[in-house]
Amino acid sequence: FPVQIQEELLNQVRYWTSQAEMKEKLNQEYDTKISEQERIIDALNKQRRMREESDERLKEDQWNLELMNQELRTQCADLQQQLSRSLHENGKVQKALAAASEQVEQMKDKEERTAGQLELTKSRHEQDM
Repeated sequence: FPVQIQEELLNQVRYWTSQAEMKEKLNQEYDTKISEQERIIDALNKQRRMREESDERLKEDQWNLELMNQELRTQCADLQQQLSRSLHENGKVQKALAAASEQVEQMKDKEERTAGQLELTKSRHEQDM
């Protein structure tokens, strides 16, 4: 009977030892999985932070582009106004040039007529003398 109790106790010790070893092995596996999950979480958090920073930079870049666009539109409108004024002034100058050219032509014609009359008067004067 005592040998039987000894064997039973020895079997139970072996059983519980194997159970403890299995539990330790499972704990190690769980610890490994937990560590792996924590690394994944850290990596995902890092990616999220980087994406948020990238989004912020993109928003800032977009805002700067909008400001530049507004400035360029304002410059374009100013240049269009300047062009319009310049074209208007050019039209005035062209009209003045045309009028001056016409006056020059009239003066040339008048000078030619006057020169012709002067020659005629000279030749008459010479004939009279």
